[in-house]
Order: sequence, then structure tokens, then C-alpha cells
Amino acid sequence: MVQALKSTTALITSVLIAALMTSCGGKDSHEKIMEGALGLMEDVVAIMEDVKDKDSADTAAKKLDGLVGKFEKLADRSDAIGKPDEATEKALEEKFEKRGEELAQKMMTTMLAVATKDPTIMKPLEGPMERIGKAMDKVK
Repeated sequence: MVQALKSTTALITSVLIAALMTSCGGKDSHEKIMEGALGLMEDVVAIMEDVKDKDSADTAAKKLDGLVGKFEKLADRSDAIGKPDEATEKALEEKFEKRGEELAQKMMTTMLAVATKDPTIMKPLEGPMERIGKAMDKVK
């Protein structure tokens, strides 16, 4: 359970950092990357909210695995665009900080609720959450 919560915290942190580490250019922008990152994390939370037992955990694990590619594409977009300037980073923080904090809290509450019901149902979720975290770690 502790490992899953640590992975979740690392994942949320990685997503938010990834979103902040992108810069404007071409068709993409800081804001689009941030929206994408937060949107994907909202998807993760929604999937986790449906976990009630082992069967729903197995279903959630498959859905989370399906999101890994989307997180990888987000990481690629972030890498392609590069790092934001200071003013843009500050503007992003002002615009998205509250939503990010609320999402992080919701994720932690959801993960804790699942783990407290039955710690064994977290097991099938650990792999997909780790793969999502690794995809986000690719963001420079």
C-alpha cells in the first residue's frame, strides 16, 4: 500500500512537472500540455474511483494500461517543445495550481480508500501506475 501511494505521489508530481516543463512552439503550447496532463490524471482518478474489489481492480488495471501510450505521447510532446521561460512558467502555475492541487488530493484520497478496503486489490494496479510514472519520467 505504501509503495502504491508513493508511486501515485511521484506520478502526480511528474505530470505536473512535465506540464510545466514545456514551452511554446509550433502547434503545441504550455497550456495544451498542461491541459493534457491534468486531463489524463483526471482519467486516472476516475478509473481508480471505480475500484471496489479484485474484479474492478483488474478492469481498472487494463484501463490504466490503455492510458500509458497517451502519457508517453504527452512526454514526447513535452520533450519536443522544451522548457518554458520564467514568465510562462509563472502564468501556468497561477492558472493550473489550484486544479493540480485538488487533483492530487483527490488521487491520494481515492488511492487510500481503495487500499484501506483491501490492500490486496492494489496489487494489479501497481504495474500500470508504475508504467505511467515511467512514461512521465521521460519528460525532461
